[in-house]
Amino acid sequence: MSRTISSGLQTHIDGEVTTLSSLVKITRKDGTVLAFTNCDRSITYSGTTYLATDGIGATEIQVTAGTGIDNLDVQGIISDGRITEEDLEAGLYDNAKVSILTVNRNSLADGAITEFVGYIGKVTAGDGRFTAEFRSLSSVLRQTRGKKTSATCICRRLGDAECKKDLTSFTFNRTITAVTDEENIEFTDAAASQYYRHGIIKATSGPNDGIERMVKAHVNASGTAEIELRAPFPFALEVGDTVEIIAGCDRTLATCRTKFGNAGNFQGEPHSPGNDKLIRIGRGSE
Repeated sequence: MSRTISSGLQTHIDGEVTTLSSLVKITRKDGTVLAFTNCDRSITYSGTTYLATDGIGATEIQVTAGTGIDNLDVQGIISDGRITEEDLEAGLYDNAKVSILTVNRNSLADGAITEFVGYIGKVTAGDGRFTAEFRSLSSVLRQTRGKKTSATCICRRLGDAECKKDLTSFTFNRTITAVTDEENIEFTDAAASQYYRHGIIKATSGPNDGIERMVKAHVNASGTAEIELRAPFPFALEVGDTVEIIAGCDRTLATCRTKFGNAGNFQGEPHSPGNDKLIRIGRGSE
């Protein structure tokens, strides 16, 4: 990463004693900005106030000249309500923008060194601490682009811009009537078994409000929908919580045609020959 250092800041760095501080700025997708500094007092730089904290430490920043993924692990103590375990588990920091600067806290006019610019990758939290993986902008260059041939639909999500299906008549609001464990719930519903399999369930009340999970299995037991989730919600669901659930799609042409009447927008190639066709050896005449 290219770094431009002002003459004043360079002179300070070359001195025997320095007063350097790190500034970490996180911008979440919802627009929320959190800014921290390892200084013992808050620092306002370029219109942003970086709050003092002693709970954040970082590994060495690894910078490469090629297209490898520059990375940095940041560990800290969840404190002061600025970064909460609930927000981390809810995914509010996934792909948030990150910048790390170094300044002379006693002479901010000397400018800053840009140490890192990128995004938050994997985040883990527990026991009052968090660890966030920061990924540099070069990681975007390693992401897959373009489409691949697939026998099943490759839409990112049922009802999206490629699928084009209006899901109004396939979306239902329900109230939880039983909670077996963190991954199994029940509510009153007459849909046939597996109607919601591969579907999306979103909490519309309680501490999980707005958070979604995928449905792993659905069984209808005499008018009661027994739902198994692929992963639990961050917070325990309770009887009386409300949810929104969308019918599931297994991404096959048959389901797209018969269940959703949307075969014209099917984003797959179910009739294309696979690799086995390409390498099959022909037989001679007998």
